[in-house]
Amino acid sequence: MKKIFSITCLIALLCLVGSCSIFDRTVQIKDVSKPEQITISKAPLQGNVYLISIQVTGQLDGTASLTIDGRTSVSDKMHNNVNFKWENDWYSDVAVIQYQPIDVKSGKLTISYRFFG
Repeated sequence: MKKIFSITCLIALLCLVGSCSIFDRTVQIKDVSKPEQITISKAPLQGNVYLISIQVTGQLDGTASLTIDGRTSVSDKMHNNVNFKWENDWYSDVAVIQYQPIDVKSGKLTISYRFFG
């Protein structure tokens, strides 16, 4: 009986951990010195979307800007150590991220995102 309870708890824990991160996705800017447009989308079989969460982390030797579906207020100009998170109501299955370097020489940026549905 104790063994069955332990196995059941383990399975429940694995399901919980798996469901918490199943929709988290990551994309990296290929060359931070060049403009890039990235289209992100919800996970397959995910329900209707009502919220989007985007986190940008990394480091830039220079300054760049980021817009999401034309919303320039998403980020101020990014430079040096970058670490910001943006969440907003969202009712589309996709979002277009536009990365625009201003005077970036080098660096690395990672965009993690999640559509909630």
